[in-house]
Amino acid sequence: MADVDDAEDINAVLNDDNLSSPSHNEPGTDARENMYFHDLPDALIVTNIDECIFDDVKCKVEFESLFRKYDETASFLYLRSFRRARVNFSTPEMAATARIHLHELELYGKRVKCYFAQPKDEESENKDPHYLKSLSFYIHIYLYEHTQCMVGCGCLFYILHHVQFLFFFPFCFH
Repeated sequence: MADVDDAEDINAVLNDDNLSSPSHNEPGTDARENMYFHDLPDALIVTNIDECIFDDVKCKVEFESLFRKYDETASFLYLRSFRRARVNFSTPEMAATARIHLHELELYGKRVKCYFAQPKDEESENKDPHYLKSLSFYIHIYLYEHTQCMVGCGCLFYILHHVQFLFFFPFCFH
């Protein structure tokens, strides 16, 4: 459970008015400022979370209130097996501000770390990543590299894939 020092640290963060959440409606907010946050993700991965956050409702509420100081609509996904949580924010700017202020915070005897979640790369989503290629593709490669022709001379089969069936055409010079 929380020590007195931990409670003081949590209260100091919660009551610090200098750490208020960013506002997009403030006068003087420039479009260039928002441009810097465009490439950042809007989610954080919080690691090294104490077990009490998963077990005790009061600890969980205190934990969530630390992040809701920066975004009242923040949502949480707890990964107990990894002692982690994913915190989703409304904007990347709110996530960045929370990360700056809460990274390496001493919380219930553990120093939690906040990392940006992996951003989605829209360009690569449209491409066919190697790990999503069909099984027949890998069968082609394996057979091409490991199959000899029927004569046994050492030449390879060239493989043609058509309508999800494998057709083998021996290409041999004997």
